Amino acid sequence: MGADCILLIVAAFIPPLPRGGEGRGEGAVARMRELEALAHRELVTILGLQGRPRLLRITRWPQAIPQYALGHTAKQERIEAALAGWPGLFLVGNYFGGVAVGDVVRHTLEAARRVRGFLAQVDSAAGVLPG
Repeated sequence: MGADCILLIVAAFIPPLPRGGEGRGEGAVARMRELEALAHRELVTILGLQGRPRLLRITRWPQAIPQYALGHTAKQERIEAALAGWPGLFLVGNYFGGVAVGDVVRHTLEAARRVRGFLAQVDSAAGVLPG
């Protein structure tokens, strides 16, 4: 797996689609394309990524705020421990570190620093993945 095979999963808060005609059909498709382009531009700006994503999927959950189940913290710790075995895989979202926008921003910035550190290691090792 080379540096061009980094998997980055980002969860973000996005305003809802408008009700009525613009929220369905061609208007909704155009809005999703705008969101995809915006997400790509911001990842290029923030992380310095190059090229186009091989896969980009936006999933919308209207009016959804996660309700953490009992044991969520332990599950999160197990996931974070498992991530250590997958260099280049980064998970970000409101299921890690809190559902509030400020929590998600803080966690996303921390993840961005980890991604940059990972990419610096890949560059310095001439394309050999760390770990």
